[in-house]
Amino acid sequence: TQSTWGYSTMALDQAVQKLSVLQTECNKEPCDVPTCKQLLTELKILISSFTSLAPQLAADTQPNPKELLVARETYEYGAFLSVKTRDIAAFERCVQQLRTFYYDYAKELPDSQRRLPIIGMYLLHLLSSNRMGEFHTELELVQQKEREDMYIKYPVELERGLMEGNYNKVIAAKTTVPLPMYRFFVEQLVGTIRSKVAQCLEKSYTHIDAEHARKMLMLDSLQDLQKFCVTENERKLAEGESEVRWDLSGPKLVFKVLHDQRPEVPSLELIANTIAYATELERIV
Repeated sequence: TQSTWGYSTMALDQAVQKLSVLQTECNKEPCDVPTCKQLLTELKILISSFTSLAPQLAADTQPNPKELLVARETYEYGAFLSVKTRDIAAFERCVQQLRTFYYDYAKELPDSQRRLPIIGMYLLHLLSSNRMGEFHTELELVQQKEREDMYIKYPVELERGLMEGNYNKVIAAKTTVPLPMYRFFVEQLVGTIRSKVAQCLEKSYTHIDAEHARKMLMLDSLQDLQKFCVTENERKLAEGESEVRWDLSGPKLVFKVLHDQRPEVPSLELIANTIAYATELERIV
């Protein structure tokens, strides 16, 4: 209706003004997080009244490109803000909302200079969360020529290093990030790798030289190793993994087994049952 379009136009004008303020605030270092979050919330409310994004939009109706651009840019800055505040859930929501603009409206809108940096960060997020299947699915959506872009090439190279077991490559990559915000996800990735190495250590050894363990866990000092032991024990306690405790005793890192939870295998009973099954099968045949 005419009143709906009028309200949408008014909302668009307000959104353009607020978006300009959000851009200025987000680009400050450091940014005023409460102010940015408030602006983002107000923008999302205004965007919800855009007729171009209404579910009941007729198939033969052309969406307003300006509305789409404002909405896309709002969610892009929302993604950047969520990374700055380390809010992964909000980052994922913004990326999912941006899919509509990056793929469904790709022909209606000019390409965004923020698209590849955000997709690159999302790939890093999937990598650091050990969601390898989703990583490759997301990568398939990226055009072949765009995979040479530094924002996409960076997570792809890291994934290759992981597959090769070249963890030093991941550590070295912390100093060559294409965007400062990438560092957060690289730190998450290093943490994921460290957790995997830790699981292997405690299952492979009863004790190990502390310096060797430090190098394998990619820690800077024995003090960091001590902190990691405390954190690991606290995590195990919180998650109910109570069978192994890490104890840094002098030059040795000891994995203390508090109680053996391995189930006993009734071997004689198992052999007897297997022979009985074989005998019955022979009779049937």
